[in-house]
Amino acid sequence: MVLEGTVRGTGGLRITGDDCATIVPGLYAAGDVATRELVSGAVSGGGAYNGAWAISSGTWAGRGAPVFAAGRARPHAVPAGRAGLDPGRLDAATVIRAVQDEMLPLDRNLFRTRDKLRDSLASLDALWERITSQGIAGTGRERLRARSATAMTAHARWCYIAALARPESQGMHRLENLPPLRQYEHRRLVGGLDEPWTAAEPAAEPQETPA
Repeated sequence: MVLEGTVRGTGGLRITGDDCATIVPGLYAAGDVATRELVSGAVSGGGAYNGAWAISSGTWAGRGAPVFAAGRARPHAVPAGRAGLDPGRLDAATVIRAVQDEMLPLDRNLFRTRDKLRDSLASLDALWERITSQGIAGTGRERLRARSATAMTAHARWCYIAALARPESQGMHRLENLPPLRQYEHRRLVGGLDEPWTAAEPAAEPQETPA
């Protein structure tokens, strides 16, 4: 499970409601796609609550989505960025290998240093610029692979931007043997495509305890 930390155990689409709704109206997330930090914190695991989360979140999202959709007109498409949508010159397999070169080596993604994170992020930023300016080749069903390669690139950039924003070791994030720091005991939000951003998640309002 060495390489699953930023995908399987922590991180994912932000959940905003008990029905696994996201900030995109009508989009519900479950399982590995949805953040499970609400139940696991900053760590992961090989089963247990991971399996429970997959079943529970799938049930909640499966109930929430049709309730939202009932009685609504067909929604307008939400723009998600042009990158990877239009055919171009780049080979999808080449793009995927370039992302893997920065994400799979243990001395980059597991044994992290700030210099290595910056180097990888610079390579991924350059790859994103090529994707947006040149496009990825392919027609028909090959467009799905092109879109997947684009999504991998975006995800990798978010991972390392968030990692650089934490000058500590916490959960699955190990940085230069630094200890965890209390001022970073919160989740980080990431987003953006051409201009990625990261920010601390606002603290939740305390809930009143029933009498």
